[in-house]
Amino acid sequence: MTLLWLPVTCLITRISEGSYDIKSTLTNIEFNPQLSDDLFKIPLPQEKDYKFLSGKDFVEIPFVLNSNHIHIPVRIGEALPLNFILDSGAGGPVLDTEAAKDLGLKTVGKLEGRGVGEATQEVNLLTLPNVRLGDLVIDSVSGATLEQIRRNAGGGDCWI
Repeated sequence: MTLLWLPVTCLITRISEGSYDIKSTLTNIEFNPQLSDDLFKIPLPQEKDYKFLSGKDFVEIPFVLNSNHIHIPVRIGEALPLNFILDSGAGGPVLDTEAAKDLGLKTVGKLEGRGVGEATQEVNLLTLPNVRLGDLVIDSVSGATLEQIRRNAGGGDCWI
């Protein structure tokens, strides 16, 4: 016989100063609940959050290869293009903090970011009104900002 005492509290503490700690409290467990058949239906098609301005169903994006970095011009909203570095490991667009401020973008939260090695860095979250790559426009894109990308990214303002 297994006993489970409720509530159970779990605290996940990060090695950093503690501002990113996660505290979860489990107050209820239900075994074999009745599930609605709606949970297993094929979802209806979603409205597209992108469009091709040219009317084609593909886009050609000019790029510059510099020191094995692929640089592409990307527009955020109506601003002039920024120099993004294509990073195949990035989960979304990451802007230099100063570039985001220059565009008037407001952050909506933060989390602890990690890359290669032990170091961590604060990552500020934001929503880009739209992102334009050539003739492709994508609406409402989740992104982030990091300090000093311009200095550390081989001449790029941002990663995508």
